[in-house]
Formats: sequence, C-alpha cells, structure tokens
Amino acid sequence: MEKLDDRLSQTQTDIIRWIKKERYWLSYLLILCFTSFAYELFNFTLTVDEEFYAERSGPILNNEWVRQGRWSMYLLSYLYPINPIVPFAPLFFTLVCSALAFSIVVRLFSSNRTINDFWAAPLFIACPTLYYVYSFNTLNFGIGIGFLAGALAIYLFTFRRGMSRWFVPAILIAFSIGIYQAFLPWILVLFCFSALRLIFESKVTFKEILKTFISFIGLLVSGLVFYYLISKGFRLALKLNSNDYIDGFVKYNLSLDYLLQTFKQTLYSMKNHYLGKNDIYDQNILSLLLLFFTTLLSLIFQVLKTKQPLSTKLLGLLIVLLILATPFSLNLISAGVMPTRALLAVPLVLSGFVFLSLSASSIVLRFLIILLVCATTFQFITINNRFAFADYISWQADRALSMRILNRLDELDYGQENKTNSKRVYALVGNISRPKYSLIVERQTIGASFYNWDQGNVHRVLSLMRSMGIDEYEPATLEQQRSIMQFADTMPIWPQAGSVALKNGVSIVKLGNYTNSQLVPLCAGTLPCALCRIIYNPGKGGIRILDEDSWVDKDKRERVFQLNDNLSEAQFLNATYKIEGDQIVLNASTPGTQIILPQIKPLNVDRVLMRIVLDAPQDTTMFLFYRYPGETDYTGSNQIQVKLYKGVNNLLFSVPVQLLEESLRFDPGNIPGIYQIIKLEMYKPNENSL
Repeated sequence: MEKLDDRLSQTQTDIIRWIKKERYWLSYLLILCFTSFAYELFNFTLTVDEEFYAERSGPILNNEWVRQGRWSMYLLSYLYPINPIVPFAPLFFTLVCSALAFSIVVRLFSSNRTINDFWAAPLFIACPTLYYVYSFNTLNFGIGIGFLAGALAIYLFTFRRGMSRWFVPAILIAFSIGIYQAFLPWILVLFCFSALRLIFESKVTFKEILKTFISFIGLLVSGLVFYYLISKGFRLALKLNSNDYIDGFVKYNLSLDYLLQTFKQTLYSMKNHYLGKNDIYDQNILSLLLLFFTTLLSLIFQVLKTKQPLSTKLLGLLIVLLILATPFSLNLISAGVMPTRALLAVPLVLSGFVFLSLSASSIVLRFLIILLVCATTFQFITINNRFAFADYISWQADRALSMRILNRLDELDYGQENKTNSKRVYALVGNISRPKYSLIVERQTIGASFYNWDQGNVHRVLSLMRSMGIDEYEPATLEQQRSIMQFADTMPIWPQAGSVALKNGVSIVKLGNYTNSQLVPLCAGTLPCALCRIIYNPGKGGIRILDEDSWVDKDKRERVFQLNDNLSEAQFLNATYKIEGDQIVLNASTPGTQIILPQIKPLNVDRVLMRIVLDAPQDTTMFLFYRYPGETDYTGSNQIQVKLYKGVNNLLFSVPVQLLEESLRFDPGNIPGIYQIIKLEMYKPNENSL
C-alpha cells in the first residue's frame, strides 16, 4: 500500500509539474478550442436525435449504446446522471480532452517541441469536419475522451516497454472504438505519423519500419479482440441484441461494379474534405486547397531528402499515401459514402502535414505555410460558428412552424372527440421542403429540420412539440393511418387551405406527398394499393397515382391523347421501337431510355387521367418527369418514381393540365430490356373521376 501511495504521489507531482511547464501551451489550446466553437459552446440548440435523448434518459436509453457496439458510451453516459442534452458541459468536456490529446499527438509527430506545435494545432482543433460530430450533444462528450485514449495508446506503444506497451494500449484502443467505431482509422493514422517520425529522426532500415508495423498490427488486433469480447459481455449481461444501425452502413460486395463505384465515390469524398469544397464547408476554402497541396508536396520532398536507404524512402512515401487514404478506409464497406462525422482522422492528417512541412529548410516555404494556416484558421472559426448558428435558426424555424400548425389544428372541429383527459391522434404526411435561405446551412445533419429528417417522422415532430411544452398529441397507429391514406393523398400541401384536416378522428398535417419511409410500413402486410407503388415523389406538381379504375366511369370518358396516334411528335431517346399490333415494343439497350411526350393543347379542365399499361422485363422503377410553364429542364425535384413489377403493370394517374402544356418525360425503367407499351393514353375525367 505504501508503494502505491508513493507512486500516486509521484504521479500527482509529475502532473502538476507538467501543467506548470506547459501552461502557456495549454492556455493557447483552450483559447483556440473555445474560439472555434464559441457559439455552440455558449448557446443551446436542439438538433436531430437530441429530442429523443432529452425525454428518454435512463438505463433504457443507455442500453442503446450497447446494442450499437458502443459500450464505452454506455459507461460514459453515467457522467451525466440526467442526460447529456444540456448546454456547455458536454462540448466543454470534449474540447478540454481534445486539447490534452493534441499535446500527446505532437510528441508522436516529433520528439522536439517547437513553434510548429502552435501552427499545427488549429488544423486539429478547429477543423469544421469536427462540427459534424460535435453538434450531437448525445455523442460529443465521448469524442474528446476517444481522442485522448487513442493518442495515449499510441504514445505508450511507441515510448514504453513491458506490459504498459501492450496490454494498456490494447485496452485503450478497445475503449476508443467502444466510443465510436470511426476511431479505428484515426488510431491507424496516428501510428503512421509516429512511424514517419522514425524516418525523419533516426537511421532506420526498411526491415525495422516493417517490424514496427507488424507489432502495431498485433496491438490493433488485440485491441479489436478486447473490444469484441467486452461488447459481447455487455450484451450478455444486459440481455441485449445488436441493432441494425451500424449494419445499415455496411453495403459491401465483391463485384467489380461495386469496387469501381466505391473507388470513385471515395476519391470524390477525399477531394471535398481535403480541398475545402463547398459540399462540406459551405464554401470553397481556397487557402485550404493551397495549404493541402503545399504541405503534401513539401512532405514528399522531405521524405526523399532524408539520409535513408532508398527502400526506406519508398516506404516513407507509401506511409504518406497510407495517411492520406486511411481516414476514408471505412468507405470501402459503405459503397464509398460515409458521413463526415465518421471521418475523424481528416483534421489529424491536415495538422500532421502542416507540422512536418514546417521543418522544411526554405524560409519562404515556411512563411507561405504559416500565412495559409492563418487564413484557413480564420475561415475554420467562421464556418464552425456559422454551422452552429444555422442549427439554431433551423430549430427556431421548426418551432415557428410547429406553432403555425398547432394554430391550424386548434381550428378543427373535434366535436365529441375533444376530451380533456385524452390525447388527439396526429398523422404526418410528407416532409417539409424549405426554400433556400442563406442563414440556414444544410449539410448532412447540420441545419436539418425535424420536419424533414427521416423523410417526415411523426415521432420526431411530436418529441419536438413536447420540448416546447405541448403534449396534446400521440402518433396515429398504422391502422389509423391506413384509414386516411386515400383522403390524405387528395389533400392540398402545406401551407394551402385544407392542408390540415380531420378524418376518422385523425388530425392530418400534409407537408408534402407521402414519402417512401412513410409508405413502407403502411404498405407492409396489406393488400396492395396504387399509393404503395410510389418510391419517390418530392415535388408539388400534383401528379397523383390512383387505384386501378377507382372513381373512373369507362363509358363516359373523352380521350385527348394516345401515344400510338402521336408517335411522330414524341421523342424516343436511348432506345428503338417498333409497332406490333396496338402495342409499342421498346428496345432499351441502356438504362437511360426516355420518351418525351408532345405538348397537349390547353383543355377546359384542371386535370386529365393518364393510363399507362406497361409490360416490364423485370422488377424496376418507372420515372415521370414534369416541367412547370417557362422551365426548360427536367429537374430532380420535379418527378415521381413508381415501382414496376415484372409483367403487365396497369397504372392510372391524375395529372394537372398545366404540366401537359410543357410536355411530360416518361422513363419506362432504369434497367435495359424489352418493354411493351400496351397503352399510354389520356382522357378528360367525368364528374366522378376526381
């Protein structure tokens, strides 16, 4: 016991001595942290996912971490006995830990402490890619601890001997991955920088570097084994199964098409993140683009200039390439697409490149890099706070929309259903589509609306309302939603009059057309209806799919168009056709087959009925594109996608006449093959048709 007391006392003394020695460095890091994320740190914004945590804290919610394989977050959740949806504390804690982590990271970049530490810090601390994960108060308090644990693991493996070089780092690696699986590439990148340090600072052979890599792979495998065993133990102890959240990102297969697509998407993602593109940063950061190429070329030159054997130099170049690619390694199992919040190693790569490049002998080059770092840091800080403000504005816009909807709901005549001791039933149809507004940045989860996320999720919307103190509604059951599907499909779209209505005791709010995520549960295990064929219908053009022969009087219809009679005026693209009897046989040799229908002369009705009878070679998707008057292009938002089954498909649509005046585009299917258009005609509806 005395030995333990002495050791703890010595450790305490060492920590105090280190803090005193590094007080200016630590103060700089903390000021940088707080400046970079000041708005998010000192204000509160409710963002997607946080609404669930805000009202469902406790063991049940903590168990969800274990089901996702994030058992470390399960343990860390007890740091916040209520829940982490509170201002300041979660992000403050992670920023402090991130600053401490970088103090370890720079010791793996180089054995010497120089001014380079200060210039590299902003790229690690302030990079806006971190905001994508920091904006989640549900997770961000663990991210800083993950940085610290991962950095400490590589530090101990690099500079210690004995058990502290193997067992403790393996546990720390397992703990980091248990916080967020995306820490695995981060740890590998940090080790690569540590290996690069050996090439710059000592005389090493190819075999020695290779031996170090093999040792690290052994450590990494040990960490993964610990992670798996502990994760399995938590699930057994808590009697939990894994959920499909992580599995949803895994889309791996061994086909050549998959590999080519993955490679293409991964390169695109690397370009956007490393070169400061608008898709990620909401603006093109020219200084980051110049900084990246300047530091990369400088680093390559320095590797080649070292007094190492040629084989070691080539290995050094390979390590640089590995550092570049590793942050995106998880893209290989996700078809080349990973959310930015999972690319934790991007800031580490940028800061490491800056740090090592500042060792160049050219004063002009060092001065140029410093200028670019200053310009990039200023833009990073601006972007981070702009992102935080966008989240706040979006939240306030959702609250204002909620109040407008509630005012409409209060105007409904509930009659005998208005009981003070029971909740009203709420159904959400479609999702919101906001016009572009400069203050609301929409990038992945940043600036996301509760009324848009998950393609319109009634549970999120009602959770948002409860955060506003409104607990008068409960979500409609599947049976209740099915009872109002046909009625809701005919309702106008918000904010038009009639977009909020009462039917069969259900309060219906129609923000748009039914989305695929709303239709899938409604159509599961039930008799198929026309609406269940809809895959994607984002626009507000008013095209509706009708049940076959519903509301249609076959004996009293007046035909206004038939494709067979207007073939000379229609355009067939990427396909050839021939006439066989009354049918049009379409040979679609490529997926991009299009038929542009001729314009229809003005009619004295608002809508027409369009019947399409199509024989498809296999299950596929049919597209209908439309244009508004004055538009020249068919845009992605002005379309409706319909599921086709192999064989004959009998489809009926209600189409606003104004869309026919600009011509429709009909894409029979997204796969090549032989399609038979048995019928494509339009006719005026009778009084019972619509």
